[in-house]
Amino acid sequence: MDVEMPKVDGFTATRNLIRKIPAARVVIVTRYDDDELRKEASLAGACGYVLKEDLTALQRVFLAAS
Repeated sequence: MDVEMPKVDGFTATRNLIRKIPAARVVIVTRYDDDELRKEASLAGACGYVLKEDLTALQRVFLAAS
């Protein structure tokens, strides 16, 4: 899930998705290296926060979430 999207931000979309599908696993993928956004992602229910510049980190998130 991206932080910035045309109709709804990624945090709202994550909350809505997890509310409808509690078993869903959402990873925020963004260009923003920001602690407040990481916190917001976690509070929204995301299981990870990965910077677009280091997409290899997705593998670590997927392994940790399984």
